Amino acid sequence: MSKDEIETLKYAAILHDIGKIGIRDEVLLKNGPFTPEERAEMNTHPVKTKAILDKFHFPKGLREVTDVALHHHEKVNGQGYPDGLTGEQLPLGSKIMTVADVFDALTSRRDYPKYVSGEILNGDPMPLSMAVSILKKEAGSHFDPDVVAAFLRCLPQALMLYRGDHFLPEYVDNTIRSLAPDLLP
Repeated sequence: MSKDEIETLKYAAILHDIGKIGIRDEVLLKNGPFTPEERAEMNTHPVKTKAILDKFHFPKGLREVTDVALHHHEKVNGQGYPDGLTGEQLPLGSKIMTVADVFDALTSRRDYPKYVSGEILNGDPMPLSMAVSILKKEAGSHFDPDVVAAFLRCLPQALMLYRGDHFLPEYVDNTIRSLAPDLLP
């Protein structure tokens, strides 16, 4: 990626959910699965993000921030939203942000339960092995397989970087050992 593409990704990642300010609190903060109507409302947040970011005056090198942020819920198989774009239609930054956003959601503490394949989990971070398994399983349908492969190659170093800060050692050490045994003493 070029320097401008990296900067675009950085700003898109920071701003990608700003449209959630336009989602009703009873939907945004709901503790439980969404009704179809609530899901439809939540799915409007990327378009709301675009409407907000379209008002920004990004410098020339960052003009793609809006499109990268808009497409962070697209899937490479065309089953995502808001536009149902497929793999080659998606900006690389959006593909990267999709993987990172899902990984963050799965591995971070939330004030609401997580739902995976119809199973209700608590708000605690999902075990790393389960999060990695989801990324691998969804590579080619939800996620770009090359992005998932690159993410997994970088994951041990990222976990080491945030070990003891964002991630407790007991949460990350087994995954680090399994992916890159020489990183830990």
